[in-house]
Amino acid sequence: MIKALPLDRGDTKGDLYDFDSTMLRIAAMNLIMHGVDEPDIHYQDTMSQSFSDKYPDASHNGFHLILANPPFTGTLDEEDIDPDILKLVKTKKTELLFCARILQMLKIGGRSATVVPQGVLFGSSKAHQSLRKTRVEDNQLEAVVNLPSGVFKPYAGVRLPF
Repeated sequence: MIKALPLDRGDTKGDLYDFDSTMLRIAAMNLIMHGVDEPDIHYQDTMSQSFSDKYPDASHNGFHLILANPPFTGTLDEEDIDPDILKLVKTKKTELLFCARILQMLKIGGRSATVVPQGVLFGSSKAHQSLRKTRVEDNQLEAVVNLPSGVFKPYAGVRLPF
């Protein structure tokens, strides 16, 4: 799930992207209850090349603020992954691909709060190191908050920094 805000603080609009219709319904209800008057809901896989084709303004430098809780496991159709994401991080790991996409979607000076497994920050593969280098050298990492194991059970039993 990626929730993105294209406008400045105080605006009550937001874009939602997910390919799970149940998650979109829950998120839309949550946003409306919290004052987002006009959620723009998109049934769309943000990792797909079709996302960049359908939403070119959103896929690159489109948002000031992104809140995300990407999947930590799962499979993607490797042939359908947007090549622009693979330029940032060459991997099949969904959590790394989502982090790379979020970096692409942010405007200069934009902010993101993303829930990720601890391995994203401390993994030793080339893909982990490349993403960490991009995050630290080309962006401003302000905080890492570690949550205890079990906070998101039954959905995730691993420790989660965000």
